[in-house]
Amino acid sequence: MSDHNQDTSGPLFAEEGQFVVEREGLEVGRIAAFVSVVLVLLVLVTWAATRWFAYEANTAHALVAAEATYPELRRVELDAEQLLSRYEVIDREQGIYRIPVEQAMDVLLRDAHATDTIQP
Repeated sequence: MSDHNQDTSGPLFAEEGQFVVEREGLEVGRIAAFVSVVLVLLVLVTWAATRWFAYEANTAHALVAAEATYPELRRVELDAEQLLSRYEVIDREQGIYRIPVEQAMDVLLRDAHATDTIQP
């Protein structure tokens, strides 16, 4: 079909060869407002999803860190616990003995009450 064989008598043609667009009754303001609201909602959902994923990642990281095992730390803690909770002769000639820390605090408190003073 060539341009000469087209029907130019319809409402889209004012004169032969001139193309005219009719208004369709669409309100550009409403469309722009709708698009703006959709964009704002998308931004909010994206922001919320990002914050949620960051929170979940931090929580998972904290759980992994809490469950991590440090064998050297555990060994040092056990050694310290044994030192604080066992009886041992340090120097028999000078009368120096190791007693559990809880018992040592009780002895110091009892002695302080007996003399009304605390001496280290």
